[in-house]
Amino acid sequence: IFSQEEKDTRINQLKAELEKARAVENQNENEVSKLIADAEGYLKAHFDKDYFQAVAASCQQERVAAQANYRERIAELEKEHQETVSKMTDQHEIKDEKYVHKNRLFDAKMQLEKDIQQAKDRQHAAFDYRYHLIDMLRMSRFTFAENMAQRWENYKYTFNRRDFLLKNGLYIAIIIIFIFLCALTPAIKGVPLLTYNNVLNILQQASPRMFLALGVAALILLAGTDLSIGRMVGMGMTTATIIMHQGINTGSVFGHIFDFTGLPVPVKIVFALIMYPALHLLHYHCRLLHREVQDASLHLHHGEHADHLRSGNLCNEGCILRCHRVLYSGYDHPEDQRLPHHHPLGSRCSGHRMVHLEQDHLR
Repeated sequence: IFSQEEKDTRINQLKAELEKARAVENQNENEVSKLIADAEGYLKAHFDKDYFQAVAASCQQERVAAQANYRERIAELEKEHQETVSKMTDQHEIKDEKYVHKNRLFDAKMQLEKDIQQAKDRQHAAFDYRYHLIDMLRMSRFTFAENMAQRWENYKYTFNRRDFLLKNGLYIAIIIIFIFLCALTPAIKGVPLLTYNNVLNILQQASPRMFLALGVAALILLAGTDLSIGRMVGMGMTTATIIMHQGINTGSVFGHIFDFTGLPVPVKIVFALIMYPALHLLHYHCRLLHREVQDASLHLHHGEHADHLRSGNLCNEGCILRCHRVLYSGYDHPEDQRLPHHHPLGSRCSGHRMVHLEQDHLR
């Protein structure tokens, strides 16, 4: 442990050494810059020609050799399979042999992919080695072109055609259909599809849906639920149309009679704007209630189950049944959350919910 005086002495000593190092750096800055420039020039002149191209050619030869070995292995397996099957008469043995042959073909394919991946890894490592040397020279200060070259190489290295088609197949299909329609419409209709008015109409029709999609995405991220936006938009449009209808405007919903005939237009507009979020709020609470009812089902290991028990219900003996948002299984929940011993078959809690449980299963 250093004393305060020793700490100050050590700090001052280190600061003095740091100042000397900075002075040496400033004194030799031009020479260091010249050496770095010479090293970069040497890399640019010799790395690709003397190293990377040779590695790439070697990796290409390895891939060709792997393909040749794979074809030879497949031919050998097919020959062995035909010879083995020709000596068999029992159908079960033939079926087993086909299964074994299929597994051997799969193993050969896996070996091919492994060999190709090894060659790919070696070529990628050779590419990264150049930027590793540049990193040591410049302390990770790459140019924009060098950053883009590294990103493109990393994308090619990690690219998988199957994953790409699975992730972007829908967008590719939409683009192909769009190009097909753009080429087919002038031949059938005699007018081009990509006109200013058509593009403007498409954007105008899609813009409201963008705001709806952003709202639903935010709601899912924050609350973990959605509002069935398609049905709610349709219901809101229907409700607004009914309210804004001109002339005699009466009707009934669940036995309640309404009459909007005498309302002025501004009041109808305000009422329609109020009803739309009110429908969303009602739907949201209905979904939450449905979730709580589902989550409140209490399951026991060897007995019946009590459905639709809400959080904090009291049985007629004053025992709390805690089953809010949790699906209990077996007897692994805490003692204070188990059903009581004295809860008889068919007894009611204070919420008038029937509990169908046998006495023997409440241990």
